[in-house]
Amino acid sequence: MHVSRSTYFPPFLRHHESPCIARRSPATFSLVNAAAIVSLLFSMTNYMPFSALVSFLGLLLLPMVVPLAATRDWRIFTVTMTLVYFIFSAVVYDPSSLFDLAFYRRDGNFFVTFGGLLLLLVFGRPSNAETWATALLLATAAIYGVFFAIWLATGLTPREDWTFVPYSQFNPLFYSNNAAGGFLAVLSAVGLGLAWARRSVPLLCASVLLILFCVFSASRGSLLGLFCGLVIFAITERAGIVLVPSLLVATFSILSLLIGLAMAFLSEFDISQTESYLRFLLYLDDGFVDEKTANVLIRTHFLFPLAASLGLQSPLFGLGFGSFDDRPYNIVQIVPYLIAVNRPAEILHTDSHAHNTFLHVFAELGLFGLCATTFFFAALINLTRDIRERGLRFGLQIAFWTLITSSITEHRAFTPSNALPFVLLLGLALGGRFAARFAWSALSGGAIGGQSADQRAR
Repeated sequence: MHVSRSTYFPPFLRHHESPCIARRSPATFSLVNAAAIVSLLFSMTNYMPFSALVSFLGLLLLPMVVPLAATRDWRIFTVTMTLVYFIFSAVVYDPSSLFDLAFYRRDGNFFVTFGGLLLLLVFGRPSNAETWATALLLATAAIYGVFFAIWLATGLTPREDWTFVPYSQFNPLFYSNNAAGGFLAVLSAVGLGLAWARRSVPLLCASVLLILFCVFSASRGSLLGLFCGLVIFAITERAGIVLVPSLLVATFSILSLLIGLAMAFLSEFDISQTESYLRFLLYLDDGFVDEKTANVLIRTHFLFPLAASLGLQSPLFGLGFGSFDDRPYNIVQIVPYLIAVNRPAEILHTDSHAHNTFLHVFAELGLFGLCATTFFFAALINLTRDIRERGLRFGLQIAFWTLITSSITEHRAFTPSNALPFVLLLGLALGGRFAARFAWSALSGGAIGGQSADQRAR
């Protein structure tokens, strides 16, 4: 028998989604959605004040959002606890970093990427996220199309400050070709999902155009990630087994760790070794190999074993959030062989990272952080299953696997330029979906989705 959603609640709440919603004005919800839409439309550039608007709003309101995570839904609980643990690790390592904008731009970009997700899930308002995804896709194709024509004709490309400079690669509005390529790969993944579900030729053409731009950005990891994302999506969608995506995430995490550990042990890596010394040993600056090949060798012979070796210094909790680039390392053992912390002479906020998200997390947050990150990613891919719009659901699942697979050779999944479109569209698609769940679960002692246990049993 169909039961009206309003009957899930007592009479005094019948005309409201939840007690939470009853206490909040529509303007509050509109403000959250408006901030998310502004951030989404500005995600085509690194202009952080606008692209990170909803993220900073989410971080400011985090003390109010976190208590609402008293829910049986493991996905929201995992997202919440991972965010809290990362903040806790950052505070323990360097409390002042939380008040430094350079931290959020570089070492702490995880908070810029995911800071607004919980806010949207709890305080957001239901919206047609597929429409906004289509708008971003078509707007990016049009704006980048103009820049691409200018680049072909003059060799000039615009930076995020809207100045045109000569550049051999096409990465408009971003300082890095991997930032531009990652954004284009993720957005084209969303577009392909939309085009597939709608059988839309214009959306397919726009997506193909973005892929073309990605090719000229010379970001090989982005293209490889997009290809792998399409393949994995096709396999998991056909399999139809809920656990398959989570197991795949765990597989990528474990394989990354094993590769890093193997390289560290085989090379007998010393954490005091520098990249310059490695380049000298491998003759990378003598013209024997091209720069692209040199980048691969730097990853496999320096960055991967370095991250693994740092993680082994403090295998339980890592050396501290944001510690990877703080050299020379001054590692202080707290519990020998289990817990240590890096205490450098100067704490830096740079773009240096392990070029592998899983290994980077292992170095800074240890096995505990790596497990939390694995569950975090598993929660995200499982959240996409709740999206009602078929096209957006397909697109975000392809985008997710694009991010995860490209994170094996880059630090993509935490990077705002790459992951913000995915996170914002996911939050808009599920906006407010968990507000009733949170409030009603807390008030009724465990009801899920607004239903009590005896109602679900009927």
